[in-house]
Amino acid sequence: MTDCIFSAPLTDEVLLVHLDDPTDSPIGEHLRACPACARRAEAWQSATQRLRRSLYRFECVTAQDLGEYHLRLLPPERRLAIEQHLNQCPHCQRELALTQQFLGPASPTAPETNTSFYAGTHLFVAQLIGPVSTLAANLRGVNPGPRIYQFEQYQLLLETQPSQTQPERFQAQGAVLGVEPEGWELQFWLEAELIHSLRLDELGAFLVDGLPSGQYKLVLASPDQTTMIQIVAVDI
Repeated sequence: MTDCIFSAPLTDEVLLVHLDDPTDSPIGEHLRACPACARRAEAWQSATQRLRRSLYRFECVTAQDLGEYHLRLLPPERRLAIEQHLNQCPHCQRELALTQQFLGPASPTAPETNTSFYAGTHLFVAQLIGPVSTLAANLRGVNPGPRIYQFEQYQLLLETQPSQTQPERFQAQGAVLGVEPEGWELQFWLEAELIHSLRLDELGAFLVDGLPSGQYKLVLASPDQTTMIQIVAVDI
């Protein structure tokens, strides 16, 4: 403050108040005349802008919640809270648009189907994160190149190819990582119809043959059915 050209330098508190309300003409006149205080005001403004940027999206909706909001899997009170946030947050609006593009249109019957089928469970949505590495594929005996879906520690590796025994049908094989596989079930849903379900083997691997072509929803269910991880828009 000793570099101030006036006898009464501006305190930090006064500068912060001025940054919040720059209509105070005496303070503005002081800053226009005093380079030292103007530099301090600029430093405070930069610091507050950095802080605002770091906190700006603190209350934004997570990608997980946006996915479940789009699929109409959330309870009404949570949906309402997200809708209120979306009304005033352009960032989450853009992320929701990307989520809708990735997941595809939600089924009109999704609320009824999921309410009855998943009652009392914790339902999560896994996302496609890219091709699996050759190393991970070799660990599970899966051919390189399957798709990999993930939610937290859970990963599902999936590869599809034409069936060798059934014309115009497909085979799906892969493995689930991040779980103790005993008792876990993998379900293949097509247009709200359960096409096939099976238990993972002792290594977490699975093989299904004879699947009709279509866009599937896969559900990975824990042994007690309290945790279900949904993978939507899986083309087979």
